[in-house]
Amino acid sequence: MKLFKRFLMGLGTVLLLALSLQLVAPKAVHAVVSTLVTVANTAANPVPTHSVDSPPLLQTFSAVASCNVSGLDQTCHGNLLTVPLGMTAVVTDVSGVCDLTSVNGAAAPPPGNLYVASAGSGLDGGRLLLSSVFQYADASGDEYVFGRQTNVYFQSTNAGQAVIYFNIESKSPNNTDCGVIIGGYYIASNAVAAVI
Repeated sequence: MKLFKRFLMGLGTVLLLALSLQLVAPKAVHAVVSTLVTVANTAANPVPTHSVDSPPLLQTFSAVASCNVSGLDQTCHGNLLTVPLGMTAVVTDVSGVCDLTSVNGAAAPPPGNLYVASAGSGLDGGRLLLSSVFQYADASGDEYVFGRQTNVYFQSTNAGQAVIYFNIESKSPNNTDCGVIIGGYYIASNAVAAVI
């Protein structure tokens, strides 16, 4: 215990000495520290900067769409976003909800064939498949939710714009109402190595 007390006393003395040195000679201490850290903005080694008046480095987006379908094995889809020419939309988040009317008091089956895809600019066929999860049931029907975080690239070339859309297939003979929201950001199309 005495050894520990002596150690603490010694540590306290050193700290007190360091603080008093900073009070007595702050300019000298700062001069020594500033010589250790020097940032040189030269043509060979430029310091990256970004003006506050410039457009943002990252342009984000979010889009919402909904659809309604009535009947078994009916498909609905909605356009979410048109990707600007020469840009690639990087979708990072997809989420949504489907409200299904109950079938004779029994739970409605979940919607099927849920996906987000792109049409246009020759990129048809790439799909982000989604799975729905039963959320709750009430007097008006059943609710299924879906969503996931991802990094999917939808590219629009100079030849044509890409349109991002969603697709949902009803597995219930009654009414199905669905809504989808996506979020992400744009990058220049020439910055993309491979489109998914």
